[in-house]
Amino acid sequence: MGREELEDSDFVGVIWRETLKGIFSTLGRLRALANCRRTETGQYHHTGVARILGMQSADRALRVVHEFVWEEWLSGSLEQQQADLFLHIQDFEEDTEAVLNAWSSLPPFPSFIPDSATTEQRTLFTSNLSVLLALLRNQYCMHRPLTFSADERSILGQSLQLLRARYAEPALSLYSLGKEIGMSERHLGRLFKKCTGQNFRQYLREFRIDKAIKLLLESAHDMKTIAGMVGYSDPSYFSRDFRDRMGCTPAEFRAKVGTLRNGSKGRQLSAISG
Repeated sequence: MGREELEDSDFVGVIWRETLKGIFSTLGRLRALANCRRTETGQYHHTGVARILGMQSADRALRVVHEFVWEEWLSGSLEQQQADLFLHIQDFEEDTEAVLNAWSSLPPFPSFIPDSATTEQRTLFTSNLSVLLALLRNQYCMHRPLTFSADERSILGQSLQLLRARYAEPALSLYSLGKEIGMSERHLGRLFKKCTGQNFRQYLREFRIDKAIKLLLESAHDMKTIAGMVGYSDPSYFSRDFRDRMGCTPAEFRAKVGTLRNGSKGRQLSAISG
C-alpha cells in the first residue's frame, strides 16, 4: 500500500483524527501508536477508533499505521531524525534539558517499535536515537539562550573557537586556554560553567566523543588512530570515556554500525556535521 493510497483510506483518516491529531513529529506519532498496543496481548486498542471501526478493524488499522509511521521514521536521514526528535521533545511540559537527561539515562524508545520490526531495524532505531540524544544534549547546551554580558559572550566565543580548533591536542586544558586569551583559569572555568551548563572537562570530553562518533561512522581508521585524532594519548581512556557516553566501546559501536549498514536493505547512516 503506497503512501497516497494509505493516506486516502478511511481507516487512516479515523486514526489520524482520533489518535494523531495535533502531533507534528513522526516520533510523537510512533509513541502515540505504540501506547495503543497492549503489552500483555500485543493487540491495539483505542476507544475512539474501536467505536468507529469495531474492535478487530481498529486493531488491524492501528497496527498498519504504526508500521507505516515506523517505516517513515527509518527512511529519514540522521539529520532529519535529529530535527524530528527535537520537535517531539517540545511536546513535553518538562524543561527540554530535563527531558534529554531523563531519556539518556532511561530511554523509552524501545517501546515505540512495532512487533513486525526486524532485528536489524530495532538495532538501527535504538542506535540512531542513542547517538542523536547524545548529540542533541551537547548542542542544546551550546545553543541555550544567553543571559550574560557582551564581554562574557566574547570571551566564551574565543574559548570555544580555540577548543574546536585544538581539541585534538592531548595537552589542551582550561589553563592553556585562559593563558591564551588572558584570563585566569578559575575565572574562565566559572564563566564556562555559567554559559554552557558544563565544566570545561565535561564539555571537551563530549566534544571529542562527538568527533569520534563521526570518524567511526565515516572512516576506516583503527581505534588507536581515532583516539589520537580526537585528543586522547591513551586509547584506554578514550575507550572508557566513549563507553561512559554511549554505553559501548568504540569497537563495539563500529561493529554494530557495520552490521546495520550491511543488513538494513541499503539504508545508510549519513554523516553528522559538526
